[in-house]
Amino acid sequence: NDWSKERQFRSLQTKLDEDQKMPVIRNGESQEVFTKDIVVGDILQLGYGDILPADGIYITGNDLSIDESTLTGETDHIKKSLTRDPMLLSGTSVMEGTCKMVVTAVGPNSQAGIIVSLIEGEEGEDFTEDDGEGVPVANGNKPKAVKPSNKKEKSTDCDSALIPLL
Repeated sequence: NDWSKERQFRSLQTKLDEDQKMPVIRNGESQEVFTKDIVVGDILQLGYGDILPADGIYITGNDLSIDESTLTGETDHIKKSLTRDPMLLSGTSVMEGTCKMVVTAVGPNSQAGIIVSLIEGEEGEDFTEDDGEGVPVANGNKPKAVKPSNKKEKSTDCDSALIPLL
């Protein structure tokens, strides 16, 4: 069962990677671009049958229903709106309605990309707990601790940036 799901997911990813064009709004102009050329900040225009090539946030639409079974295994279609689950994930399919979404992640940073990298990364990794502290060790390498950053990040107001594009 896992093998067939992995095969289905890989074929979907291959389909996404092919040279398909999607309607986008970029720099205030409507145009069609190849899915591999979609970047964060683009506004995708989606409709029935489209497979999402990137992660994003729903910004406007009409009766949008998404099939997320490729990611979750759930067969129920998920209704999306500004107030109800506005996150749209790559690799999922539009089953009803239309929408515009602002792209938040593409390629290996998208949910589909993360899953692919995890699937590919699991091959050949041997996890054991022999470090004496109960910390999993992969291939004999203990994970490195990450120091918190003292930098303060600027916060931006996305809404003001999106309004002129609609």
